[in-house]
Amino acid sequence: MEMDQSTNNKLHIIRLVIKKLSDIPKVRAKAKTVAELLQFPRLARTQIATAASEATRMVLILSKGGLLDISAVPGNDHGKSALFFSFQGAEGMNGLQSASESTLNSKVISGIKAVMDEMSLTAEPGTPLSLEFKKSGSPVSWHEFPSLAQTLREELFKDTEELAQENLKAKHEEVLRLLKELSHKNHELNKANRELLQLSNDLEALAHERTVAELGLRIADKVRNPAMVIGGLARTLLKKAGLDEDLASKLQAIFKEAAHLEKIVREFESLALTQQRFLKSVDLRKLLVEVIKTWSPALAKKKLKVKTRFAPEPVKITANPQTLKVAILHILRNSSDASPEGGTIVIEAGRKDNRPFLTVQDNGPGIPKEIMDKLFKASVSTKPAGTGLGMLLVKHIVEEHQAEIKIDTQPGTGTRVSILFPARWRE
Repeated sequence: MEMDQSTNNKLHIIRLVIKKLSDIPKVRAKAKTVAELLQFPRLARTQIATAASEATRMVLILSKGGLLDISAVPGNDHGKSALFFSFQGAEGMNGLQSASESTLNSKVISGIKAVMDEMSLTAEPGTPLSLEFKKSGSPVSWHEFPSLAQTLREELFKDTEELAQENLKAKHEEVLRLLKELSHKNHELNKANRELLQLSNDLEALAHERTVAELGLRIADKVRNPAMVIGGLARTLLKKAGLDEDLASKLQAIFKEAAHLEKIVREFESLALTQQRFLKSVDLRKLLVEVIKTWSPALAKKKLKVKTRFAPEPVKITANPQTLKVAILHILRNSSDASPEGGTIVIEAGRKDNRPFLTVQDNGPGIPKEIMDKLFKASVSTKPAGTGLGMLLVKHIVEEHQAEIKIDTQPGTGTRVSILFPARWRE
């Protein structure tokens, strides 16, 4: 039943916090006191007190507590006053077997409905309970009520200190809960930011290391043969007899510098081998969990769900954890960018034909064929602001781990990225 418009014109009397079973007799007492002061007949006072206490019990059971506002409103009998009770649950409906109709047919609701003039109920699973009812019958004129308000409040607030403390305690606990949640979220956010910053630094270090190593190998390749030829010729000439002192001195200087160049070449070549110092045995499943946790704020922002299908036993690989994490993170970022809001990303890890593997599957629009043909080449991107270097870097990292990367995509059905690692690391 809908409440009539008279409930819009109300004078607030008291608000009560409902948190525990011991609040039921308190609510009953307050409701009875208000009814007495408004001079309701004895039977009506009993009906009001009983309805208020039973409604309080229902709010505790179904919504784990809540609030009760008691107000005075114009009565159905012209010019008289009525009482208006408004219960609001604290949490979504709990323990409800069905929706509003089932609740309306319950004995409690039927009883309240029978003794009240009007009643309104909202009781849907997952939403806080809302119950309002109105009782007319007070002989006090609606226009006289303001003059009675002071007496009413003095009587109701005899236990003001206890009531204020209860209300303050409830608000204090709510503030503490919110602060705790906020602190936890800030902690998680700061942790994610630190991990992203570390990954960014790792990426910069990786790019620098790669640049230096590739430059070193190119220089070594260009210098190696000429240095060996020059050094060999100088050595051969020095072995000949009859060289004058000045020429022998010059040949000795050439031979010495050629040997120095050969040493530099060996040093440049060693740059490519230094990366092996960072290789170690890792569990691919744990590495994927770390990547997912790092990227969780971005996933939550798009309401994306991640389903993991990991082998029950450890999936051991030889890897540089930081650089491989950069590659996997980039793949996951591409998948989350491509996925629609509320979509699902499936990540698998296990063994296939004794070879460790991982896959990342999204349900995005797929990659166009013209992009797929050039995906692992520089300056190719599906994003307006992309540099096109991401997948090229991923391919380099994957190959450094002696692994293979494969991309399967179909327009409208999503993209699946697979990385297959070697069964045994080749030294």
